[in-house]
Amino acid sequence: MVSGLLTELEQVAKTVEPAHCDDIAELFFEMCTRIEENRQKMDTFQEVLILSIVEKMDFPDSRQAEGFHYWADKCSVELMDIGGYFFEQEEPEELELVLSLIKIGKISEFAQPSLLASLYEEEVKRFLTPTSYHLVWLGAFANSEFTTRDNIQWLIENFPNLELIDLVKMIEEFPVAYTLWEYPFLYFSREERVTDNVIAYLIEILEDGYTFRNERERILARELLEWEDEHEEFDNFLSLAVQVCSTNEDLLGRAQNSSLASLVEAVSD
Repeated sequence: MVSGLLTELEQVAKTVEPAHCDDIAELFFEMCTRIEENRQKMDTFQEVLILSIVEKMDFPDSRQAEGFHYWADKCSVELMDIGGYFFEQEEPEELELVLSLIKIGKISEFAQPSLLASLYEEEVKRFLTPTSYHLVWLGAFANSEFTTRDNIQWLIENFPNLELIDLVKMIEEFPVAYTLWEYPFLYFSREERVTDNVIAYLIEILEDGYTFRNERERILARELLEWEDEHEEFDNFLSLAVQVCSTNEDLLGRAQNSSLASLVEAVSD
């Protein structure tokens, strides 16, 4: 699978035009959903490899609504969910295979936080590299067996290119102790953290009466509203929104006129 069909599939995915990338991500997601209907260990392993290909495609600029990666984000959330159990730690060959695939970039970093959170203590450091995405390192903080006093000190000392205050902020913003993202689509920017510009943009398109400039914006706003109806988990987003609105009267007005009830309540307190 790694050297044959998977490699061919990866090469084809790299040729997809940016405007069609999310449509192809939908096909990948549906392909893996069919695998999930009769899930077995090897099927799950293949699912991780297939979904990891999505990140290698040339998506459009994600700072615009046209770059909202709805299906790519669904693939990423699926990877976050299955990252903790797609291989057997008790099998040394499987463990070594996963480590080697991570090193050559075949396993998405979105699968790695929950993988680290469930690894045996002695294996965690082997999976962390100085170039690992910051979110991957946070998975180690969620590993209750690993987080001894000495290991916490090691994590802080070796956390890549980040000041301690930023590390604390990241731990607050990304609750990696569980794999359900509070706001998966806030990650459509594919940045290390949600920026003020992204928050401001979301506040704008959620304003009651806002005229959507394209279909992507309409879908993004709809997903935000549906997420509120289904989950009612808004602490991180609302905290950031209040912070941004405190220095921008125009955004504050938009937030107070938002179709998102929890946002209106947050900025009115």
